[in-house]
Amino acid sequence: MSKVSSLPSGPISANPSVFPGYSVHRELELLVQAGLTPMEALQAGTRRAAEMIRAEREFGTIAIGKRADLLILGANDDWLRVCA
Repeated sequence: MSKVSSLPSGPISANPSVFPGYSVHRELELLVQAGLTPMEALQAGTRRAAEMIRAEREFGTIAIGKRADLLILGANDDWLRVCA
């Protein structure tokens, strides 16, 4: 594993300038702009973050028996603009 791919990602909720949802999306965008692949950026906020706090047996990947909040969207996310 390269040093870049072991980089964890995630919001610091105690910071008043961090907005849940938007801040995570922005961080993923910036990680890709910095040179990570989209997959490495997603893993930074899931698998790598769980590994960093030694909780990879409980969450961090999609697997039977692990905790997860998951929303799968199709190619057309127009309904999100209606709900916002």
